[in-house]
Amino acid sequence: MRIFYIFIVLLFFTYTPSSQSDEKRPHTVEELKERLKKKERKPPLNKAVEEGNIELIKKLISEGTDVNSKDAIGWTPLHEAAFRGNVEIVKYLIKHGADVNAKDDNWETPLHLAAGRGNLNTVKVLIENGADVNARTKNGSTPLHYAARHGNVEIIKLLVKHGAEINAMDEDGDTPLHEAVFWNHKDAAKVLIELGADPDIKDKYGYAPRDYTQDPEFLEILKKRK
Repeated sequence: MRIFYIFIVLLFFTYTPSSQSDEKRPHTVEELKERLKKKERKPPLNKAVEEGNIELIKKLISEGTDVNSKDAIGWTPLHEAAFRGNVEIVKYLIKHGADVNAKDDNWETPLHLAAGRGNLNTVKVLIENGADVNARTKNGSTPLHYAARHGNVEIIKLLVKHGAEINAMDEDGDTPLHEAVFWNHKDAAKVLIELGADPDIKDKYGYAPRDYTQDPEFLEILKKRK
């Protein structure tokens, strides 16, 4: 069961959705299995964070374990804690020198993971400690893209409040609003519009967000401008 769960998690974060680009489609099953195998190979501190073992975390750090140790896909202990939304561990790691802007092999930061998972309190702590709200993954996605993709409205508001570029475009020209529409998150789209997102921006295929829905209610939302 644990292996299946990790596989689904990897699918969730390895798959960066878009309506057009083949580069953003899911990897093959073989690629996902290989990434899973790599993810299972963790340094001791990363493993302790995965297990939520705060006493072991404290012991390892007191013994001089590298607080920014990376696993086979580039996750640091802080990536692991941010993904799991363990605020206590996130704070402890940062207090002891964790890099809040560390990037994994896909250039995801802990903030990307927390924003995508909907871990609001973790997002707050990361931002308070200097996380870059406009950090980019290899394909140009920001934490705001991740929040919009998963319909995390409160995180969208928080990111924009702290300077997230609302019309940031990834390598396919997708904005956070494109993501919200494509994944049918009406509340997220509405908030993005209210915060100043431009519904007329076209991606590199020539499509504006409205071109990815036929829902009348959604189309009405996209007509509204700040």
